[in-house]
Amino acid sequence: MLSASLGTIHAYSLFIDPLEQRLGASRADISLVYAVALIALTAGVLVSGERALGSRRRRSTPFVIAVMAMVGLFIAAWANSLGQLVVGYGAVFGFSNGLGYSHALVSASDESPGNRGFALGIVTAFYAFGAAVGAVGLDRIIWHVEATAALAWLGVLIVGAGLAAAALQPRSPVVLPTPDEPKVNLGEKQTGLVLLLWSAYGLSVVAGLMAIAHAAEIIESSTAGGVRYRVVGTVAVALGNGVGGLAAAFAADRVDSRRFLMWLPTMSAASLFMLAVSSDLILTIALLTIVGGIYGAIIAVYPFFVTQRFGAGGYQRAYGRIFTAWGVGGLAGPLLGGRIYDVSGGYSLAMTVAGAAAMGAVAVMSRVPVFHAARHEHRV
Repeated sequence: MLSASLGTIHAYSLFIDPLEQRLGASRADISLVYAVALIALTAGVLVSGERALGSRRRRSTPFVIAVMAMVGLFIAAWANSLGQLVVGYGAVFGFSNGLGYSHALVSASDESPGNRGFALGIVTAFYAFGAAVGAVGLDRIIWHVEATAALAWLGVLIVGAGLAAAALQPRSPVVLPTPDEPKVNLGEKQTGLVLLLWSAYGLSVVAGLMAIAHAAEIIESSTAGGVRYRVVGTVAVALGNGVGGLAAAFAADRVDSRRFLMWLPTMSAASLFMLAVSSDLILTIALLTIVGGIYGAIIAVYPFFVTQRFGAGGYQRAYGRIFTAWGVGGLAGPLLGGRIYDVSGGYSLAMTVAGAAAMGAVAVMSRVPVFHAARHEHRV
């Protein structure tokens, strides 16, 4: 519930056009708000990992995080300048989003030691499903009332979900590590591996984040009559994100994660290159869905892959550092997409750049050493 409610941050593309008109800002300026939100989200995950907040989590934690998110959204709802929007939606909502996402991941990992790949995939999948379902409701409020009302109601919704999540959380979470997990110290020997994974992860997510941030506008600008299908593009990429994460959740414990993380960006690149030249409405929506699905699978598999390499004890700190690449991708993807649109008047070049980044991820992941972990039956 916590993950799904916070996942509505990825329905931001619905706010682009109304916020441009409200504030008289450019596409790049409004894209910057989303980029700042993703950077702040990354900071929330990093702080959570470095300070090991997951080991001291309390039942009230989801509610406290949700209240923080609501405050940020309320600031954004009543913002009358770009700076206020950046502070409210970007900094406050983004940071609380990262804390909540990290909390959900750590909780799932700790309480599902026998099938962590599935548990982590479920968290990321519902993060995406939250964006898909939320987009439908937000779109109706935006066009029948206004964007400010949608932001305010979203804050109330997240607080309700946070309260329910707090009530459902176990009183005393128990960490049960599996017997084959490596005990890894993040010292000099692991620096190279962290850097490789950081690079591969960052290049992988640029494509998905650029498509998610501009999904509604890609539909409108690249196809005839696309303005009527703005919300369809947003929902399609979000649903693809969720389905991809769910599929990865079922597959993660059964496949070679390293090869999986090479195959996924390859498919993403092919879809993006096709999207760059597509002028057909149905094909564009289908390709956006595929890109979203692959992105969802990638972000679902990476936490599990990091757990395999660093163990339950080192996972949170290692993933917090590697996840900063997601923040860089979150800044580069949406902002670059907006800049390219302002200059070229379309998204063809942006999709080509994103496809090239995905191929770069494949090249980097090919340099990650092969890891063979012993498999032991785990029973509790």
